Amino acid sequence: MDRNLLADWASEAERLYRGVRRSAFIVGVVITVTAVLAFSWPGGWVIAVILAVVVARSLLAPNGRIEVDIVIDAIALGLTSWIVDVPAGWIILAFPVAFAALFGRLKLAGAVSVISLFFGLAPRVAPTLFNLTDATWVPDFVSIELVDDSTGRGLASGVLIVFLLIVIAMISRRMRTIERTRAQSLASVAHDLRNTAGAVQGLSVALLDEELSRGGRELAMGLLESANENLQLTDDLLALSRFYLEPAGGEINPFDLAALVRRTLANRPDIQVTTPAEVWALGDRGRTAQVLRNLVANATLHGAPPFEVIVHATKGLVSTSVVDCGTGVSAEVERTLFTPSSSSKDGLGIGLATSLSFAEHMGGTLTHRREPDRTIFTLALPRVIPPTMPVDAAPRSESTAT
Repeated sequence: MDRNLLADWASEAERLYRGVRRSAFIVGVVITVTAVLAFSWPGGWVIAVILAVVVARSLLAPNGRIEVDIVIDAIALGLTSWIVDVPAGWIILAFPVAFAALFGRLKLAGAVSVISLFFGLAPRVAPTLFNLTDATWVPDFVSIELVDDSTGRGLASGVLIVFLLIVIAMISRRMRTIERTRAQSLASVAHDLRNTAGAVQGLSVALLDEELSRGGRELAMGLLESANENLQLTDDLLALSRFYLEPAGGEINPFDLAALVRRTLANRPDIQVTTPAEVWALGDRGRTAQVLRNLVANATLHGAPPFEVIVHATKGLVSTSVVDCGTGVSAEVERTLFTPSSSSKDGLGIGLATSLSFAEHMGGTLTHRREPDRTIFTLALPRVIPPTMPVDAAPRSESTAT
């Protein structure tokens, strides 16, 4: 596997920045030169030269210090915002500032922000010195007086807008590529782990068929339980990778949620399961089961018994609540409970963040609430009439508990 696929976010953002700046500034040079030749825009030559300097830097020093590159870009775009003297032209300075912040380098972000503020505010605070239209020290060929009409300003605005759209499109495309590559790698790793866990599971079952001592049987049972847990985890990883590769995928169909809950938790005698005999929901069976397993795993890992799963229906929704009697989480943790940073701790399966994504994709919700001595996570999905039941027939109300 390419080790870059598992690199930290700062390194990924740095590679993204280098690729986008090189392509975007090259396109900026082409757009500016085209505008100069087509519309006789003298000031555009200066912009083209400034952007060309950045392109030369990116080609001659492709792996130069990123701090130097960002400062150069901020200055180049600041000068461009002076020449392209249109309302909100300084907005292009957000490009280097945003990436400096993404790198997590606060000093760099602060320095670039100061540069951006200077170029944004100087022409307004001291126009006689820094407004290229009014300043007496500016050579005539830099002045934008020749395009100081509605047509010229429209041209300048158009160049600026096209440049920004190209930058945004490049960043978006690159981020989608990165996300897809990571998901493919995750699926590959999960598949390999699943094969290994399956082999261990098969070996454990074979050992249990043999005549073993009491200690040997206990070891084989422990091995089988570990293999089953790893198989479940790899199934969750495969589901997560498929979700990232095809977020609009999945099979959204009516299914008996009560039966699914009972089947998923059939081997969990420590969980009290209360469901109607039958209640139908609209969603993806596989993803619903994975969300349920994740919520139950979180409850048993971080909560306290007794544990209970309750399926209850209202007029338009079917809700599955996972209840534990633990102390719950702090208010600070609760605010970030469904974010990736919270869900990635302590091995929480597919994570609460992804569980929430699954629920929302199926048209449902995933919520958390704290009651006295109880913590409750509730997955709610749209309720539907069973396919074999007439529309005007009432659903069965019989309840069962396992």
